[in-house]
Amino acid sequence: MPMLFNLIGEEIGERKRRGGQRSAIAALVLVVVYIGARGFLHSRAVGLLESRDYHGRAPLNAGAFPHSFSPFEWRGVVSTDNTIEELEVSLAPGREFDPERSFPNYKPEDSRVLQAGQRTAAAQFVLRYARFPLANIVRVDEGYRFELRDVRFAISDESPANILLRIQMREVNQMLQIASREFLFASSRN
Repeated sequence: MPMLFNLIGEEIGERKRRGGQRSAIAALVLVVVYIGARGFLHSRAVGLLESRDYHGRAPLNAGAFPHSFSPFEWRGVVSTDNTIEELEVSLAPGREFDPERSFPNYKPEDSRVLQAGQRTAAAQFVLRYARFPLANIVRVDEGYRFELRDVRFAISDESPANILLRIQMREVNQMLQIASREFLFASSRN
C-alpha cells in the first residue's frame, strides 16, 4: 500500500518527502557513535585492568567483556601467573576501580592428571577456543574429573558459546584412562 500511495502521489504531482531518509541517516549516525564510544570505553577498561596488580600479582593478559547494554559497565578478566581474576569494571563518572575486589580462580598445579586431560583432542579444541582457559581437577571415587572452561564467560552465562569440557579418568595400573568425555553448555551444567 505505501508503494501504491507513493506512485499515486508522484503521478498527481505531490512533492517527494525526504523525512524518511533523514531519519535513517540520524539512526545510522547514532549507531556509529554508540559503537565508537563502546570501542573507546572498551579500550579504556582493558587499559585499566592491565595497569593494576591483583592481590600482589601482575597481570599477564586482560580482557573486558560487555556486562550490559551500558557502555560504562564491563566484566573484567585478568590472567596472572597462578590465577584468573574476575571483577566488575565501571567507567561511569564517580565510580572507583578497586582491583582488590576481584574474585581469584586459582590455576591448578601441574600434575599428570592435568597433562593427560590437556593432551586429549577435546581439550585441544577447547584450548584453541578459550581466551582464558581454566582447568579444574576433582578426585572422585574411581579416579579424577578434569573440567575445562573459558573464564571470559561468567559461570552463570547461559549462552551457547559458554561451554564446559568434562572428562572422567580412571586409574588403571598406574595409567590414566579416559572413561568418558562430554561437552556441556552452560545451561545444562550440574
